[in-house]
Amino acid sequence: EHDVDVVLVVKSARMFSAAQAHRRHPAASDHGAPRWEAKLGARLCEAATELAALATSEQLALFLGAGVSVGAGLPAWQQLLTSLAERGDVPITPEEMEQLSMLDLPDQASVLCSRLGRLPLLQGAEETGGAVGDVAVAAPGLPAGETGASSDLRHTQHSSSAAAVAGAAHSSDGVSMARGERRLAELVVQELSSKHYSLSHGLLASLPVTAVVTTNYDTLFEEAWRGAQADFHVLPYETGGADRWVLKLHGDLRRPEDIVLTRAQMNGYSEERGALSGIVQAMLMTKHLLFVGFSLQDPNFGEVAGTVRSALRAEASGGQGATRAGGGAAPGVVGVGVAGTESSGASVSPLPVGGATVGSAYRRSGGGTFGTLLSLHNRPFLADLWPDVRCMPMDLTDAAMPHVMSNAACARTLNIFLDKLSLD
Repeated sequence: EHDVDVVLVVKSARMFSAAQAHRRHPAASDHGAPRWEAKLGARLCEAATELAALATSEQLALFLGAGVSVGAGLPAWQQLLTSLAERGDVPITPEEMEQLSMLDLPDQASVLCSRLGRLPLLQGAEETGGAVGDVAVAAPGLPAGETGASSDLRHTQHSSSAAAVAGAAHSSDGVSMARGERRLAELVVQELSSKHYSLSHGLLASLPVTAVVTTNYDTLFEEAWRGAQADFHVLPYETGGADRWVLKLHGDLRRPEDIVLTRAQMNGYSEERGALSGIVQAMLMTKHLLFVGFSLQDPNFGEVAGTVRSALRAEASGGQGATRAGGGAAPGVVGVGVAGTESSGASVSPLPVGGATVGSAYRRSGGGTFGTLLSLHNRPFLADLWPDVRCMPMDLTDAAMPHVMSNAACARTLNIFLDKLSLD
């Protein structure tokens, strides 16, 4: 009757359980009939129920991207890079902005890093009247009118100068790149600083999961989990006896030096953080990942997923299936089978909750599934690019139709979906 949403926030796990138990009681709904389908439709209601079954059986894990923090006022990845490029202290012209936006996201970050690192050097050259540039250009040549021994001596001197300048330039490139990475990280910290987490964070923190992976630098989910009185530690920075943990794949705002954003940082990821990739690989093989606010465009995750995909295909081609070392079925990697989703191009079968081998519940072209992606809108080509990820759009439209719901309306539907998932 009223165009208003009401959120009940409780202060303890006991109060939360009591509130949820009351909401599950038939008397709490209109005339004893649940009204979820009126808001979500049968497809999303069934998906929430099945994901809840995975969570209850400890087979569900979360994978959070930048989209989760948009509700808290933070930008998504492209918005972050655009905001950084438009800052007055970043040397990017308006004409360059359009070209910059056409690059891949890591390459956009690399350009910003390069410009930020070179800025002091350019200012230094201007202050000296371009002397540095003069030396670099004039050193290889001979002044007019010089011949014989004097020219040979001058040529030798110029050659030595050129080598010295080239060496200094190579060294300065490394220094300027390090300076650029440091300054870019500092700007990222400024742009992503927020003290308040979103409703999505709070709903996700209420789920009975023990493992969370995130590419986000912000600490908003951690704050939400603390608000839910969860005992956890943050990998790779903390160790302890807590059963719950959050893995920060791309660094943390509290440690700017660890932020991974540029192409070079992405390329060096596997060498520097191989152990973290190993954890994600294990989760892809033993858990059903619920991707929220994540576009699946992260190159490091794509590489990790490709490694797991190849391993599973090798197992399947050998006729053995994906099993654990002891010979039993790998737990928890099961598919979400939801009726009425033929538009995704997937063949769907019912969802077994326990004791399933990898991919036994959801198969396409002989492959299994890594998890479920909750997206705002339909992703028509996702089935081609990621056949092992199930897409559950919030816009409630067929994949062949244009977007008919706004981002804000889809985001609200996502929160309602997460609420039902937590309730179930």
